[in-house]
Amino acid sequence: MGPSIIRKGLIPLLSQLRKTGFFHVFSSSTINRIINFVVVFFIVRVLSPEDYAVYTYAFSILSVLLLINGLGVATGILQLCSEKEPGSCQSISLFKYSSRIGMQTDCVLAIALLVSALVVSFPLQGVNTLVGLISFLPLVILAFELIQVWYRSQGANREYARNITINSAFLCFFVLGGALLFNSIGAFVGYYLTYLFSALIASVGMRKTIRSKTQPPSPLEKRTLLKISLASAVTDGISALLYQIDIIIIGALVTSTLAVAEYRVATLIPVALLFIPSTIMVYLFPYFARNRLDKKWCLRKYLQATAIVASFSVLITIILILVSKPLIPFVFGEAYESVSGVFSVLMISYAFNGGFRIITGNIICSQRKYLANLCFAIITVLLFIVLCFILIPLYGIEGAAWSTLATMIITAIMSNVYLVKLLTA
Repeated sequence: MGPSIIRKGLIPLLSQLRKTGFFHVFSSSTINRIINFVVVFFIVRVLSPEDYAVYTYAFSILSVLLLINGLGVATGILQLCSEKEPGSCQSISLFKYSSRIGMQTDCVLAIALLVSALVVSFPLQGVNTLVGLISFLPLVILAFELIQVWYRSQGANREYARNITINSAFLCFFVLGGALLFNSIGAFVGYYLTYLFSALIASVGMRKTIRSKTQPPSPLEKRTLLKISLASAVTDGISALLYQIDIIIIGALVTSTLAVAEYRVATLIPVALLFIPSTIMVYLFPYFARNRLDKKWCLRKYLQATAIVASFSVLITIILILVSKPLIPFVFGEAYESVSGVFSVLMISYAFNGGFRIITGNIICSQRKYLANLCFAIITVLLFIVLCFILIPLYGIEGAAWSTLATMIITAIMSNVYLVKLLTA
């Protein structure tokens, strides 16, 4: 029975995944995550504490800007171009129009950021120089992102994966090299060079697309694009709060730097592991968008994807909880040995988030229900804040972990019930 299931089910599935470039996407994304971790690790050690503080402050400003980069047009391109026939005039027209809107928006943001660097006095000495330096960095990053979502929407997963790998190599070379030679300024110049060269190389395969002449999108398509893009940008911004606000609340309610450090350490592995379901949806999203009107197909594939990802998430959660007591001091040092209990609760939260929320949220987006996803994001953040203010004063950082778990369970149930009703209506 076992060999028959493997022969008839697993082997064809693996063969299909290989042909459509899934393993290229997954391996390149894994390499990119590792390289990013290495870059962060070495920058901490290369820069002086004072320079690193200035670098972190400026990088935080950049991270906020990237939440609204190009007004979210990358998501609009992915959604609408995935729905069209690959290489069609309609998809090319939408890509060109969206790219123009995104670039124009980022130019305005860049000028505003440059002006702020000249007239606003930031609290740390040297921040103004770095903020002025990074003013046009979102524009270069957007150029690379737009090319990448085009490849995704066309099912060109191998090209997408190749560009990610090249970007990772440039990131390691230019950013680390820049930091070694010219400190924080060199690191940001390295980011410019990384995304500039990545975009130039990635664009080589798009020369025909860029040069082709097409009619502009219809007014309806333009409105739909802006609606999807803006809703996506707001949703992503609110969702990002969930991974930042816990530390802020703990710092306010517990007033202990040790508690803040312990909780941050406990979150590192569960948050890092979210790249696995996110990468899977990088591969799957265009297929769901392309077949969004075929509700039976979407329901069947949703159940399959959820079963596979949830099973993996539960398995890795069980393994890491079982080894958490020796794992935490081994990875982070004996000073954090006591956080294994908090870590275990957050790993269970990861199982619900990675196994049931990320997959579901992306499929809801593929159905063009971006306002529904926005509502779920608002509910998630508000519920988490309320639970934190109730549980943290009672249980400290354990209360924050239980607040996360309760939030993940409740919103996972809500979003999955909504999606099933949507696909069976």
